[in-house]
Amino acid sequence: MALTSKDYEYGESRNAEDIVRAFPSLILLIIALVGVVWLNFNNVPAGSIYLGLFLYGIAVLFLIMFFTKSTDKRYEIPITIDIYTFNVFFILGWLLPIILFGIPKLFGAKSIVTAKYFVPLAFGGASGGLGAQSFAVLSTLADPFWRSFIIVFSAGTIEPFAVGFASVAFGVILGYTIRKLIGKLPQGLDFGKAGNKWFDFGIAMIYSIIFFIVIHKLNSSYILLSMFIAAGIFRFLMNMCLYYINLTLAFLFGFHQANNAIAIGLGETFKGFLSHPAGFLILGFYALIIISFFVNIKKLPEVFKNLWKLIGL
Repeated sequence: MALTSKDYEYGESRNAEDIVRAFPSLILLIIALVGVVWLNFNNVPAGSIYLGLFLYGIAVLFLIMFFTKSTDKRYEIPITIDIYTFNVFFILGWLLPIILFGIPKLFGAKSIVTAKYFVPLAFGGASGGLGAQSFAVLSTLADPFWRSFIIVFSAGTIEPFAVGFASVAFGVILGYTIRKLIGKLPQGLDFGKAGNKWFDFGIAMIYSIIFFIVIHKLNSSYILLSMFIAAGIFRFLMNMCLYYINLTLAFLFGFHQANNAIAIGLGETFKGFLSHPAGFLILGFYALIIISFFVNIKKLPEVFKNLWKLIGL
């Protein structure tokens, strides 16, 4: 459960260790922010949208700090316990969409899940469209490197940060606030220690799903009611992966990046990165994760053993 009391042992604050745990996620967010700033500099509408999502996530982080200080509660940020675990979950996140969408698409077969229900927010309305745009905007959207970088890396990192983490964190605080405000007792509604956590988390899930559906109104590719329903189901499943199965943000980063890459084409994504010197840095980042995974593959059983314990099975 995301919201914990101070006597909760797993994931308690460890200062320097926490910084190491967060390091891969911070690197992803910093690189993704570069793309967002570049979009804003070129007046591409998606830039303001993703900058807003990023700032929303940062604002929620500060809100969590205030919340934990004033209520004597802790919010367990869903980051991995070590860098190798991050690599494992990130690769797992990349593999799942490739298995569901990429491989069937490669062989001309229908995927297990209809890919049209997973159109990234970076498409459609959020991309600004190709209507009456300036030459700078059109050039930006047409450039193969920036197209791959923005849609795959920036969007694939900021979306899970803002929606998978920030919206759930805000929802937990919202649930806590609701209990305190509407209860008849001085301490508000009280369902017991476990019950309070589930109530707060339930409110968080509802808020996160609604938030996810609403921001996809920005995407002109989402035109059918079934697509918005599918988006809500998808958000629920991703939240469960994040907070119940404990696959952490690393998995969500990988999943969203892979899904966005498949949406524009894995081959086109790879070519886009190869078309610019900065793209080699991105590919080098991915290569380091893969190399680290295989070099330390003896740790793999321990990663899933720890995951099994956290799920409580």
